[in-house]
Amino acid sequence: MERPLTLTGAWNIANAEELHAIFAGYLEPGEDFALNLSGVERCDTAALQLILSLRKTAAERGLNVRLTAISPAIRETANALAVALTDRAERGGDGV
Repeated sequence: MERPLTLTGAWNIANAEELHAIFAGYLEPGEDFALNLSGVERCDTAALQLILSLRKTAAERGLNVRLTAISPAIRETANALAVALTDRAERGGDGV
């Protein structure tokens, strides 16, 4: 069973440390989780990098992080960087 994690608001370099702490807390128990990003209103490259890093780290630990929704703000940042997001990071993959 997946644990849910929902992010809302604006995520950027100014609160990247907070986002990192949230993600670290979800990785610690060693369980798969679903990341709902539908409420993210703004996302800069630092926040997107943390999301990608989270998925890579989870996959390296044998965990799945499934994106249940990707907001337009996150898609816009990903598109600007030519990064294609998938809904699932498979075990052993990076989820990009």
